[in-house]
Amino acid sequence: MEAVVPKLASFTFLNPNSTLRRFSSPSSSSCLCLSSSTDAVSLGHLTRPDFPILHQQVNGSKKLVYLDNAATSQKPISVLKALQNYYEAHNSNVHRGIHYLSAKATEEYELARKKVAAFINASDSIEIVFTRNATEAINLVAYSWGLSNLKSGDEIVLSIAEHHSAIVPWQIAAQKTGAVLKFLDINEDEVPDLTKLRELLSRKTKLVVLHHVSNVLGRGKSEDLGVFGFRLWRVEEEDWKVARRIEKMRFLGGRLWRRKKNHLVRYKIVSTPRNHGGLGLANFKRGRPWKLYIEGNLAASVLPMEEIVNWAHNVGAKVLVDACQSVPHMGVDVQGLDADFLVASSHKMCGPTGIGFLYGKSDLLSAMPPFLGGGEMISDVFLDHSTYADPPSRFEAGTPAIGEAVGLGAAIDYLSAIGMQRIHEYEVGCPFVISA
Repeated sequence: MEAVVPKLASFTFLNPNSTLRRFSSPSSSSCLCLSSSTDAVSLGHLTRPDFPILHQQVNGSKKLVYLDNAATSQKPISVLKALQNYYEAHNSNVHRGIHYLSAKATEEYELARKKVAAFINASDSIEIVFTRNATEAINLVAYSWGLSNLKSGDEIVLSIAEHHSAIVPWQIAAQKTGAVLKFLDINEDEVPDLTKLRELLSRKTKLVVLHHVSNVLGRGKSEDLGVFGFRLWRVEEEDWKVARRIEKMRFLGGRLWRRKKNHLVRYKIVSTPRNHGGLGLANFKRGRPWKLYIEGNLAASVLPMEEIVNWAHNVGAKVLVDACQSVPHMGVDVQGLDADFLVASSHKMCGPTGIGFLYGKSDLLSAMPPFLGGGEMISDVFLDHSTYADPPSRFEAGTPAIGEAVGLGAAIDYLSAIGMQRIHEYEVGCPFVISA
């Protein structure tokens, strides 16, 4: 690509004239503080120095620009230091020893759980179960809650836009229980058709599984838009005369949209002449050499999850929310959503790989059987049977990913220091230019 200048939180170019002011807090020693003197500088420019991996040059002498945050995010120095400090100073097993290192490791591990709970506004940290990733969290619900509560003829509602990790576990659960999967299609805006969703819901519905945010699907309400990832497409030379006010456009799900009064009008994806002048499309002419060129707000669909949960609860169904693409980019309040289950991954929110979490309402978790057997998840073990620990330990068999949990806690400190509302507002209004 000849030029990439997106203003996203972890992959914009550093402005050498920007200034950073840091502060120390009990939970993090290297979090970003945004002072009024730097308000004019983009959040991307301010945070880029915090990510060591972006300080390298690639393909000769070009600065590394990372655009794959929807798949996995890069890690700020505070997270890397938290991991290093854990292994250098506190490495030990948790919940199993009374010596200093075990007590310290347990303290750090449980502190990370409390940070996750506070980050998503869970009522108590016992509602947070650490898992390997969001995929394992969904499987935990499918095998533990699903196999215990689903029976032949029960219905599970999903959309065709769900990640495979949110579909396959329920296919397996349906095969084992005789439950039926009902799939919600997408509408002309290329988002799950919520009108059809209400029609699908019935007393047979026992579970609704939906993503909170999609990083590739578009939605036709500007107030619900945010920046979460994108894909590039080849296009034809047409519809240019309608693209005068590029700043009012949205790139959604493979189409370009323009706000017109109270609705969005869809056009072809944009491609411009080589001599586009760097800004806008005012000098567009047909019959010139072409290159891909997009300028405007990159957006993703945000489903009205609070409404969806209410519809599901009205027919007696539970709701599992895939929040992998929402938790890193906006404030998520599980009590406000009234979600029964919610899953997310550390590695998509500036934390380490190898750890994710499941939020579950305490009454649901308490009624669920173990997912895996082994140490840590037991209360007493006899030769002919065992009794099980209370949640969340019941679902965390074996030695957990302790260092990764500590790193996730540090990532939450980092995001919280910036402020999730500020991150979301920045991404919603984020301009970008891409030419290829």
